[in-house]
Amino acid sequence: MTSTVKIPATTASERSSALRTARIDLAAIAANFQLLRRQYDDFEVDLAADAYGHGAVAVAEAAVAAGAGAGAGAGARGFTVRDEREAAALRAAGISLDLTVTEEIGSDAAAATFGVGPLARRLGLTPAMRVSAPVMSTKTIAAGEAVSYGYTWRATRTSRLALVPLGYADGVLRAASNVGEVWLAGALRPIVGRVAMDVIVLELGDTRVTVGDEAILFGDRELPEISADRWGAALGVSALEVTTGIGSRVTRRWVR
Repeated sequence: MTSTVKIPATTASERSSALRTARIDLAAIAANFQLLRRQYDDFEVDLAADAYGHGAVAVAEAAVAAGAGAGAGAGARGFTVRDEREAAALRAAGISLDLTVTEEIGSDAAAATFGVGPLARRLGLTPAMRVSAPVMSTKTIAAGEAVSYGYTWRATRTSRLALVPLGYADGVLRAASNVGEVWLAGALRPIVGRVAMDVIVLELGDTRVTVGDEAILFGDRELPEISADRWGAALGVSALEVTTGIGSRVTRRWVR
């Protein structure tokens, strides 16, 4: 009988968001904002959907510190949100700059604020979000063994695998099953088998990794091959859909 590699049940502590981190570079957002406001006199920072997953209050504070609302000719006039609930949450947090509630989406400029999308690439802006998680276990399997639910992938040779605690509950779309790639140990490693709620499995070839080694889903400024744009393109979605979809279990760590 063919053996299989099953996804283990995770404990409450293993599901803790401390395992999963989204590092938000507020200095990058401020720098992107300053460049954009020089390009567009009426530029407004779009804070919809918790600033597309980056944290609306933190982003607003960074933009204000960088000169938002500084007067005529200074750039951004204020912020936009999608509904009054989002506006009220920002006001409650002490954001007093003008807030415009609108259904209009300036997606290219919104994306550029966070360093993703075609405008950001054209202007050389810096990606702000970096999502990663540590390897939680490793395993070597033999040829013919299958991985994850439904056994949609089988090893064709002896293979090393790494289990990483990022799953569809964290924003790794099920479409990434047997398609997506994650940076680990100096190279892109394919996701094999189905993306589970809490974890993904990476195939390592002959590479050895250690429990605790960092796997990067996307966003390292030194590694353009793992951008949110590239990740989204591989799955047929936009970079803003990627960042917005990063779940609440992923701990946001804002750095300046």
